[in-house]
Amino acid sequence: MEVTKLAKMDISNNMNIQNNHKTNEENIQKVQENSKHSKEIQEGLGEKLSDITKKLNEQMDSLNTNIRFAFNDKIGSMYISVTEKNTGREIRQIPSEEAMRLAEYFRDALGLIYNKES
Repeated sequence: MEVTKLAKMDISNNMNIQNNHKTNEENIQKVQENSKHSKEIQEGLGEKLSDITKKLNEQMDSLNTNIRFAFNDKIGSMYISVTEKNTGREIRQIPSEEAMRLAEYFRDALGLIYNKES
């Protein structure tokens, strides 16, 4: 009597393990698909931001201003450069060059820690 109960419990446990394994595999596939999708979105976003910066610069040229918009691929962010009209000397960059280098450094460090980007 107890042997049959144990056998039924063992079969039930094996079925639960198989179902859990199948569910885990499905979850892994979903995560991988989401990861691919987010990478595609990021790539498309970078291209769109580059186009936007070009359009902004064209508009600033028509207004004879000394403000330039640009996109930094390494940190995935836009920045603004303000220059003197006559000499072309840079007055200010927002965010500063140092801040962008720090952002790049921290992004690389996080990539090494989490092995996602670097």
